[in-house]
Amino acid sequence: MFDRRAAPRVRQRRRVGIRLSSGEMVYTWTYDLSKGGLQIISEYSADKGDEFDIFFSVVDISSQTTVELEVHVRVVHVIYAGELNAYRIGLNFVRFVDDGKQTYERFIDARLHQLYKSSSLG
Repeated sequence: MFDRRAAPRVRQRRRVGIRLSSGEMVYTWTYDLSKGGLQIISEYSADKGDEFDIFFSVVDISSQTTVELEVHVRVVHVIYAGELNAYRIGLNFVRFVDDGKQTYERFIDARLHQLYKSSSLG
């Protein structure tokens, strides 16, 4: 099967808050992360092209502190994952609030480095 992903993925579970158009917040978990976006696991589906804001925390590698990021995202794919009994929803990052993009990129680069380092040792 052809993999259309442009960037490598890091499998990691992180709690994600989603701000609905009503203003209500709902929470779910990430399935995996990449430089350009992430996948979430949800009991609810979404429509391709939908846009909304998400909130999640990462470790700022430069300061070793936990930072909450706010990101506007767009739904790029939705699949039902029977093994999870849930939807996997692919989200592309549209824009980060403040300097969140740099913080996130440092975080994901460090995780990818760890992944490659451990896979080359094994």
